[in-house]
Amino acid sequence: MARSDVGRKRQINEDSFFADDTHGFYVVADGVGGHNKGEIASREAVEQLRMWVYGAARDLDRLSERIQAGDSECVWEIRRLLESGV
Repeated sequence: MARSDVGRKRQINEDSFFADDTHGFYVVADGVGGHNKGEIASREAVEQLRMWVYGAARDLDRLSERIQAGDSECVWEIRRLLESGV
């Protein structure tokens, strides 16, 4: 559950949020009232962060599956990255 207030000076609440209780992932973006298109900026910030986090999670899941399957190319690439200090 999230709650936000438009305040006394503005007519539009520009704040955005995202909540994923299952994974404990919560995002709040302040719309910075009074600036042009603050509601769009805050909504886009939440969406981009959400896509980045879930995209990274999918990539990690795929990597884990390849490692567990004994994918030698994947294991070799991980070793190369570790040895290069990346």
